[in-house]
Order: sequence, then C-alpha cells, then structure tokens
Amino acid sequence: MTIVDTSSPAGEATGLLTAPPVEFMASVRDHPDLLSNPLFAERADALKSRSSVCSYCGVGCPYTVETDARGREEVLPLSDLGLCVKGKTSLMTGGDTERVTRLARRGIADDRIRAPMIRGHDGKMKEVSWDEALDRAAWLFLHAREWVGPDAVAVYGNGQKTIEAIWMASLYKLVFKLPTMGANSEHCLTSAGAAHQLNFGNEASFTWSQFDELLECDVAVMHGTNPYVTFPQAYEKIKRNTRAVKVVIDPTRSDTVSGLEAEDPRTIHIRFRQGGDVLFNLSVARVILDAGWEDRDSLKARVDPESEAAFRALCAEDRCAPEEAARRIALPDQDPAKLARTIRDYAELLAKPRENGYRPRAAFVSSMGINQSTGALGFSTNLNLLLLTGNVGRRGAGSMRIAGQSNATSELMLGFNGRKLVFNHDPDNPEHRTALARVLNLPEDNIPDHVGTPVSKMAEDDRIYCMIFIGTQMTKNMPRVGHWSRRMGRAFNIVIDSFLGDGVLEHADVLLPSMTYVERTGVIQRGDRTLQLQQQLSTPPENAWADEQILARLALKIAERLRDPDTEELNEVDPDVVHRTFSRYLDNAGQIMPGKVFDHVVETSRALDMYCRLEDADGTPVSHETLRDNAGNGVQWGGDGRYAAAEDESGAGGSVFPGIRKSQTHRARLVCPPDEFIERLEAPLPPGTLSLISGRGRPGRQAKRGRGRYNSGIKTLPIYGLDPDDHFVELHPDEAAAHGLSDGDPTRVVAGHGAVVAEVSLNPRIARGTAFIDFVPGEVNRLTDYVESDSITHQSLIKRTPVHISPLRPLESRLWKWPDAETLIAATNIVFEDWHATFPTLEDWVDSQRDNPNNQSWLPNDRLRDPQDDLSRSLSEAVGALTAFFQRYSADDAYKAAAGPILRDLDAANRERFLYIILPVIRRLDYHSVLHLILSDFVGGVTVVGADGEKTELNLLSAHKSAVLEFKEEIVAIQLFIAAKRGLDRLFGPDSVVNRDDLAFVSGVAIPCAGDVPAHFLGISPADLGAALLVHSRAIGNSSLIVVDRKRNRAVHVDVVTGVLPKDPELTHLRGAVINRKRAATGHEHSRFFDRLGELIADYVRTGDENFAIHGPTDLDWTEYREKLSFSPANKRGFLQHLIKQRISPALADSFVGLGILDAEKDAEALQTIRAAGAGDAAIPTVFEEDELYAGTLQERVDRVVESVIAPVLANDGGRLDVLGIDEGIGELQVRFVGSCANCPYSLLSMEQIVKPTLLAIPGIQRVSHRAKARDRELEDARKKAPSASVAAE
Repeated sequence: MTIVDTSSPAGEATGLLTAPPVEFMASVRDHPDLLSNPLFAERADALKSRSSVCSYCGVGCPYTVETDARGREEVLPLSDLGLCVKGKTSLMTGGDTERVTRLARRGIADDRIRAPMIRGHDGKMKEVSWDEALDRAAWLFLHAREWVGPDAVAVYGNGQKTIEAIWMASLYKLVFKLPTMGANSEHCLTSAGAAHQLNFGNEASFTWSQFDELLECDVAVMHGTNPYVTFPQAYEKIKRNTRAVKVVIDPTRSDTVSGLEAEDPRTIHIRFRQGGDVLFNLSVARVILDAGWEDRDSLKARVDPESEAAFRALCAEDRCAPEEAARRIALPDQDPAKLARTIRDYAELLAKPRENGYRPRAAFVSSMGINQSTGALGFSTNLNLLLLTGNVGRRGAGSMRIAGQSNATSELMLGFNGRKLVFNHDPDNPEHRTALARVLNLPEDNIPDHVGTPVSKMAEDDRIYCMIFIGTQMTKNMPRVGHWSRRMGRAFNIVIDSFLGDGVLEHADVLLPSMTYVERTGVIQRGDRTLQLQQQLSTPPENAWADEQILARLALKIAERLRDPDTEELNEVDPDVVHRTFSRYLDNAGQIMPGKVFDHVVETSRALDMYCRLEDADGTPVSHETLRDNAGNGVQWGGDGRYAAAEDESGAGGSVFPGIRKSQTHRARLVCPPDEFIERLEAPLPPGTLSLISGRGRPGRQAKRGRGRYNSGIKTLPIYGLDPDDHFVELHPDEAAAHGLSDGDPTRVVAGHGAVVAEVSLNPRIARGTAFIDFVPGEVNRLTDYVESDSITHQSLIKRTPVHISPLRPLESRLWKWPDAETLIAATNIVFEDWHATFPTLEDWVDSQRDNPNNQSWLPNDRLRDPQDDLSRSLSEAVGALTAFFQRYSADDAYKAAAGPILRDLDAANRERFLYIILPVIRRLDYHSVLHLILSDFVGGVTVVGADGEKTELNLLSAHKSAVLEFKEEIVAIQLFIAAKRGLDRLFGPDSVVNRDDLAFVSGVAIPCAGDVPAHFLGISPADLGAALLVHSRAIGNSSLIVVDRKRNRAVHVDVVTGVLPKDPELTHLRGAVINRKRAATGHEHSRFFDRLGELIADYVRTGDENFAIHGPTDLDWTEYREKLSFSPANKRGFLQHLIKQRISPALADSFVGLGILDAEKDAEALQTIRAAGAGDAAIPTVFEEDELYAGTLQERVDRVVESVIAPVLANDGGRLDVLGIDEGIGELQVRFVGSCANCPYSLLSMEQIVKPTLLAIPGIQRVSHRAKARDRELEDARKKAPSASVAAE
C-alpha cells in the first residue's frame, strides 16, 4: 500500500515522511522519483541501514529501528507481515544493555556469556583469553579426532544461525572430513525437505514471495500446525484472507482452530488419530480421482507417467475408500461415517472445478504435526494432492513449509546434517565429491565419503568424543533426553552461545561467547526462499564474536596445532589447506567479513550450477548490498513462482523440475508410501495407551504468552520472566475420568523407555485417545524416543509416542511430595527383590548388558504399564515411586537437599540394595543424568577453605567434572576422590573444614593424568603441580595416595586395593581396544566401555571401604620428603637404595613404616642402614644406577631412560614421548608428546610430574623443553604461503 498522491509533485507527498516505515518504503519502491528529494532519500537510507529480520520462526518478518519522539528506539515492521511480540521486542531480548536492564527488573541475574571460558581444575568454568580458549578447543578437537578418527567429532547447531555461520560450520565437514553434523531442523523441517526431493528432485520449496499464497488462495490448509502460537504473522495473514475457506487438520482443538472459527464460521476442523495423515490424504486423492477432478493437463505436462499409474493403483485399493480409511484412522470418540463424509467434502473443496472450469487454489501450511508423526513420506502425500490438483507453480497455491526457527531452510539448502554435504551433495557419490573439491580447492580425500550419525542416533554413538554446539538448547529439546545427557557427559563439549542456557555450565568444557541476532550481520533465508539481511543494530559485549568468526578462528588455531608433523600425520589433514580455506574470510585484524563469506556462498552455488543458485529472477547474484537495498522485501532466489513454467522450451511439457543441478531437469513424481509404512501407521497403539502429542504452549491456556515464547525460554526471559517449573499433562475430561484422574492430580506417565510425573490439567480441547504436554519445560523428552523414525531422514516420529497414564499410588505419591526414608526403603526392597529374582548375581545382570543393553528382559513395558497380578502391581508402584524420586531429586534443589541425608543414613543392608539397583533402574527409565548426583550424596563432600577464606564444597560430582578425559577415565576420578576423602576424614575427622594451604599429596597412580584429583583438592591447575604440593612416586603403590597435613606434619596412606582402574577383565580388554587400538575399536566396544565404567563406578561406591587399605595417621616431615624425595624410582629395590642415598632421617623412615610403605621386618636391612647413617644433606637426586646413567653417549642415556621409565607410564594412555634433539652445549633436551598425549588437555601434568623430573636426573641434562605447538618460524612460513589478510588472525 502507498499513500502517495501521484498527481502531486514528489516533495508534496502528504504525510509520507512521518508515515510508518512499511508504508514509506512501499511508496518509495512504487515511486522511485521520490528519492530525488534529499529528505526522502535520507529517511530511506536510514530505514535500510537499521533494517533487519526477526530471528524467531521461518516467517522471517522484516523490520527496521527508528527513534521515537521520546528518544527511544522502536522496532517497526517493514512488510505487510507485521511483527509479533517476539519481533517487536528483538532489541529487548537480544540487545545487551536493554536485556540486562529488563532482567534486573524481574529479579533475574545477567545471563550473558561475557568472556571465553574453560573448565578449570576445580570443575568450574573460568574466564580466559580468546587465544587460550581457542587453543583448548583446538586441543580437544584434535585429541578426539586423533583417537577415534573424524567420526569422533560432531557439530550441532540451531536454525537461527546466519547463512554465513552455517557455511563456516559446513566447511568443517569438507576440510576436517567430519561426517556427523546435526541441527534443530532435523527434529522438524528435514522430513519436509526430503519430501520435496521425493516429489520434485530437490529439497527447496516453490512458494511465492511474501507468502502471498496465504492472501490469494481459495483454500488455506493448516496441516499439523498451530500458527496462532508458532507462526503468528502467517496466521494473521491467513486471517486477512476473508475469501478463503480455512481448514485445520489437527487432533487438538488448538488456538488456531478457535481463533479462526471466531473470525470465520466456514472454518473446518478435521480430526483423526496421530499417524492417520497418510491414509487420510490417500483417501482424499481416491475421491478426487474417482470423481475425475484431477488436473489432467497438469499431470500430463509435469508428472512422470509411471509414478502416476502406480499412484492411481494405490488409491484404488480398498483401504483408501473413505469409509474404510475413516474406520482405520478415527479417534476413539469419533463417528467414522462422519469422518468419511469429511474426507469427501475436503476433496471437493480442494479439487472440484467450478462451473466456469476454474480450479480452487489450495495453499498448504504443513508443520511438525505431520512431520513428526509420518515423516517425509507423510509430507509427500500433501505434495501429491497439490500435483494432482494442478496447484504446483500456480500463483495463490503451493506448499509453505514454515520452520520453527528463522533460518532452518538454509540448513536444508546447505546440507547441515549427517546425510548430505553442502548444497545437498551426497557424500557417497564420487562425482559430487569431485565437484566440491574442484570448486572449493580442497583435496578430495578431505571430504567424507559416507553419511554421518543422524541426530536420532547421536546419543547412542559412543564414538563421538567431541561436540561443537552452536547456539542451541542442548539439554532439553532432545528426545530421550536422559540418554542424550549421558552422551554429553562423556564428550568434550565446545559451546558457542550468547546466553547461559540450561545445562551449559554443567556440560561445557569450553564456552565461546557469540553475538546475538541484533549484534551480528548476516543473511537469513525464510520459508518462502527469500533471502534477507540481518544487520547489526546493537553493540555487542567486548568479547562477543560472530559465530562464523569463532568457527574460522578455531579452524586457524587447529591449523596451528597441525603444524606439528605428528599431529598432522595422525589427523591426515594438511594445515595449509585449513589455513587457506578459513583465512580467506578474515581481515588483517582477524575479524570476519560476513559479506565476503556470503559472496563465496553465492559464487559456489553458481559455479556448481545448483538448483538453488543464489541469484534473483534475472540471474544477478545476490549480495549483502542488494539485500540491504531491498530491505523489507528481500530477494527470493530463483524469482517468484519457481515452478510456474508448466512446459519445457519446446512447449511440449516434460522435464521441468531441477534435480541437484539446475540444468538437470525431470518430471515430478507422485509418491506411493510403501505398504509396510502405511500398515505401521494404521496399527493400533498398545492396549491402554494414549498417543502423546507435544507442542508449544498449552491449548487454550495463556495463548498470548505462548506467542511470545521462543523455542527455549531463555530468549524471552526479559518479556515474561522465568517459566514455572510445573509440568502438566493435558487430558480431555472424559479421558481423565476413564483413568480415574481429576484436575490437579499428579499422574504417572510411562512410555516405552522412560517415565515422568505430571499434573493433570482437564482440557476439552484435547482429543480422546491423546495426551498433550508442552515440550518447553523439558520433562516430555524423558518420554519421547527415536525408536520410530523416518526411514529417509531418521527424524524421530515423536508425535506417535504411546504412553500409559495412571493415578499415583501410595508409594509414588509419598515420594513425589517429599523424600521419605521409609517409603524409599520400601520401594527399593520391592524392586531389588524382583531384580534379584531375575538376575541372581550382579554378573548375571552385567551379562544382560553386554550384547543388548536396550533389551527389556527386566521391567518390560507391559508389566509397568498394565500389571496383571499383585506382584506386578507392587513392582510397578515401586518403580513409579523411584521415578518420582529421581525426577524431583534432579530438578528440585530443596528436595535434593532433604534426600541427601536420607541416602547417607541408610543402614548397610538398604544402602547395598539401593546401590545394586540404581544403575539398572536409571538405565531402564532414562535418568542417566541423576547417577553421579546420587552417588555423590552417598559419598559425601569435603569443605575446603582457600587462602582468601572462601569455602568450597568439593564432592564426587565436582571431581568428576574436573577430571581430565572424563569420557575415558571417569572411574579414576571417582576412585581417587573417594580415596582422598577417606584419607582426609582419617586425617582431619569427618565433616571437618580443611585449609587448602595445609594440604599436600603423594600420588603413586600409574596414570599420570590422575594428578588432577589432588589438584582439585589443592585448588590449583594440574599443570602447575610441582614437588611443593604433589610428588609422583609409584614406589608407594601404583594405586595409592598419601594425604599430608603440612601444618601438623601428619599423613595418611590410602591404597586402593581393588586397583585404580579396577582389576576387571572386561574393562582391561575394552580399555586395550578403545584406548590403545583407538580407531580400530568398534562402535560396540566404545559403547560397552562406557557402560562398563558406569557399572564399576556404581559397584565401587556400593562396596565402599572394601576398596581401601588405610594406614595412619602418622607423623611425616613434609619438608624433608619434598626436598629429598621429589622423585623416586618405581621399583621397590631402587626405592630403598634411593632412600639410603638421599640420606633420609630415621624419623622419615619410621613414617614410611607407619604408612605401610615399608615393612619393618622385610625391609629391616635398609631401615637399619638409614638409622645408622642418620639424617644428612641429600645427595643429588638420581633415578638409576650410576653405570646406567653414565654409560654410552648422552643420546643413548636419554633413550634408555625414556624407554625404561617414561614410555611404560605413557603407554597406559596410548601415548609416547619423542626426543626431538639434544643441545649438549647447554644441556637442553627437546621433547614432544605423540599419540593420545599429543593433544591431551592435561599432558602438561605428565610433563611436570613424570617427564621432566626423570630426564633432569640424567647428568648433562639441564633443561627439558616441551614442544606442544608449532614454532614461530613454522608459523611465519605459513604466513608467507597464505593471503596477507590472514596474518593477524594467528
């Protein structure tokens, strides 16, 4: 709409300078002569320079920012789409200053990530420089990749990244050969893209610009979507089309249904059971074909005739007749005859030509309701209807696949998933790999030649040891969330984000602060293929970088480490290739140039002749400049009406739809879902179960608030504050009554693998036979699973999850309300008796886990959901009670605080029974994340006080988080924490407060990395540990610790008699496979390795003091120990000789006897020699006999020491030490780690505690230099080879 009086001179356009921006820009576009007036040109430039696009959903509403009369910045729409509350509040939710102010008003702390952080020795995140954080991330990335191979690293992102960020992440796949990438779009949009590929040969949509179908269609179909809440401005546009009949296909009477019915009584609400969409659409097609309403001219010109014939045959089958289809898909309270009439009426509405031959224009908005219940094949059945009725490439008609996130469409286009490479090339197609290598100047060997792990399988892929998360809610939005937490807990997690979302501080190992959607500049592609420029409108925090800059700079840091020849060889990646690929996007200051990144994306799409050539209708390449000039409209690649041409150049029809290449065209296909797939969807749910539907918000409840909420609650905190912790299950009143439930009742909800407790909310909008849960609070994803997934994309069909609902029984109700010892013991004993009857010994249960841990030989679904006898009913109630306990324990701090003392006070018999069953129950109910919390409460904590007087509570969980290689050696961290705690309890008394300055440790543990646990108690970095605070001496026992009170010169010796790394044959075998054979280990061996560690950890806590032999406390002069025994030989004979040579005092020798390190009888001769000599000045510390140290050349001596002392220790972890050279003139020895130690984040600990003391004992060696990274000279050589723009980036 314009407001210009074209009969007046341009400068006299009444009121235009103060008109709303959308009207002003529309007038300027329609009357460009207005810009000859400087005032008009100035305002147009101002609006364009401050224009952007909402980052919420795939509608992508454009806006601009102007200052109002009071000097306040105001977000205003730039198109007829308008803005919902999320768009209007973009500066509030994403602008740094405004967000902090708004949060403070609500009493919420600043949640912005303001500096790079890494996980420190104390298990907590600490702020560091960008260089240190990127170096740590590069270290973790390469360490995992060297260990397992490229499959060890996965990248996961959200759908609100810019194209520039998606491109940069996608290059990781091509440069580092990473097959596994995942995105939020794989939960929702990916099946829609696959459906388009099935029908048309490529994933892209064929919508008209500005979603004009919604205004111009005759029939607006909303299939499996609730746009009132999820896509508010698309809903508003549909509502403005008063001509169109609105059809909503949804088992729930959503806010969309009630809103449209209130506006237009012609609105049709069609309901049937979940998964019935395929048979419903086939039945609609049957009616169309039987009536002869199909568009035969369009079919002849556009559709492959063989596929048409097959489709006609499928629709002619008896099951597709409306009456039969209705019988199969009707809801429990639905009349099949009425549903059959609805099918016929709907077919007529879509397809019946009018008297003048005019065919109705149908526009479909399809979303998660159909995607997450029937997948790509289900979505294809809607595209079939459009092909059948001639509504492909026709103005006012088409299919709009609007995603829940603003740029999810670009994730599909750029292949940001495990199935595809960039621009949807297939990894297993050699021609595709060759084309990408040629255009991008990459070695073809760098490009993966196989598909990666899909999102649906990531939680189960225990070969993934490093995950890079980009701006996503990584803990709550995943089906089978407990299993997903298990995966994150065993991987290095590099998190790129703006805000401290749920679980970030718990799971991140490196945290890299990114810009928000109003602080960055980049391109967003919304659901209609329109490219729009998101511009920086707000100043970011000083340390925040754009996502793509973080990824580029991280890649350069990885390249820096790859300058080490061994690191390069292990990774099989050329650092020059990495540097060349990523440095091209950075300026001389190391800052990203987003316009240059986008230009390269566009250039690549054209060079590859992609179906999605990023150019306008005239073939002009799109750029940041053209998008800025077209603010409000954007540029739709390929132009409006992408499939509008019904004929080929000859006019004869035929191949009109492009495949992956724009020039390779073919006919569309009518897709026939396989019989097995249709039958699976038709199959009834298990008896007594309901179909679980999850969605955003609560139908009919606080709909306006739901409109203002992002996918996770964190972005809308400034608008509405914190979401309540309540978890509701919405049920139809009749359904609730049938299950004996009333409004407000807590109820047990059980799925195939998990269970939760939720509060019943009676809601007549919910269909009988279904239950509805809001997915944002997160507990719903303890029920959802990937067991049933799309056969093409592996997208989880979570909206077909069967659940059983029942009132809480007495045990469940009591433990849900508050922790109660008597109830917990009763539930534990019932479950233990059944477990023990099934598995007479612990080994019997372990055997059941070895080959098929998901096998439900114990607690099968039927027995939990629908118990048929008293014993089963008692068991089901007890398991439900433990479910309630786990859920409240993990989510409610007050509940956990009350439960902790109950767990610690259990008597020996009940403690043992609980610890026997905890892991089997947790695995069965998907509560993996609660294991370490509960075990930590059993073990108890230690309070330490630093020099500043600050108290810190250390516990098993914090030690686990601080442990190096926690995915590999978590049991070592736990064993040593408990051992150290036992020593501290003996030394200082239980529950004592310990001053850190009083502590020192001697560690005999053969695994050098294990020094991180003493470091955790000492409050210092493991790499800083020297002889002043920790001495490494295997002579005390290779599974031993000496805990020292330096202030009182007292000590306790704790020997882990069961072994640090337990003496377990299976673990020894698996460790050999996973740690030593690395890439040769199978996925099952990796998975079983982790599971076995969990089993041994639980058993270790259960057996308690049986694991230890404790000696002391006894006197020990720490000063003398530190001065004379900073390093000792490992073998007993050498150790005794060393004590004599070092002239230790008789008192120190007596201390060794009191600590059980020396035996008064067996070592009597050595003790007598020590006592006779008395104390004296220590000799120069040596480790070997003199003839060994002085025999041969210095090189030979060094080689002998490395091989006999250092190599066996490092080999424990699959590492080794290389001697690079010796400068005999100054006595300098240069060494470097290779193998697993090469990029281990804590190899410096091994260097300080093992390598340096050993090598410095060799006469002639004065200094040991460790090379962990490339030398300056090597970096300078690299700079000379690379473009000048990249120099500063290093």
